[in-house]
Amino acid sequence: MFTNKELRSAKRAIERSAALVGETSRQFRLELMKAIDASRRSEDPSVMAEWAAFGFAREKPTPEEFVAWCARRVIENNSIE
Repeated sequence: MFTNKELRSAKRAIERSAALVGETSRQFRLELMKAIDASRRSEDPSVMAEWAAFGFAREKPTPEEFVAWCARRVIENNSIE
């Protein structure tokens, strides 16, 4: 679903974000996973629809996959056509 380049970029983004908030990459990844898990348990219809569009309706994404997906959404929503 994601290219190796996208996943490497996501990993670097996680590492940089962790450094910005003074955490280790491991700590940051754990917090990100907690947020992903909480979102996946949401009963809000709009949140459920986002997860369905994400393509991981049945399996949990890795932090890198989630960040790569977010990056794609930003790029797609800001592209000039």
